[in-house]
Amino acid sequence: MAVATSTALLISAGVGLLGTGASLYAGEKQRGMQKDSMRKQEQAQKQAIASAASQKAASMQAMAAANRKAPDISAAMMSASSLASRGVNSTLLSGPGGLGKNTLLGG
Repeated sequence: MAVATSTALLISAGVGLLGTGASLYAGEKQRGMQKDSMRKQEQAQKQAIASAASQKAASMQAMAAANRKAPDISAAMMSASSLASRGVNSTLLSGPGGLGKNTLLGG
C-alpha cells in the first residue's frame, strides 16, 4: 500500500510538473506574441505619423500654389488707370478692330 501511495504521489507530482511546464511555455509564447503586437503597433504608429506629415506637406504645397494663382487685383487696377490716363480706354468691342466681320454681332 505504501508503494501504491508513493507511486500515486510521484504520478501526481509529474502531472503537476507537466502542468507547470505547459503553463510556462504558454506564458512565454504569449509574451512573444505581445512583443510582436507592440512592434507592429509601433510600426503602424510611425507610418501614421509619416503619412500625416506627408499629407500636411502636400496641403501646404497646394495652399501655396493656390495663393500664387490668385490674381493681383491692385496691379490690374493700376495698369488700367495708367492706360486710362494716357487716353487708352477701349474694350475689345470698341477697340480699333471693332467687332469684325466674322462674328455674329458684326455682321
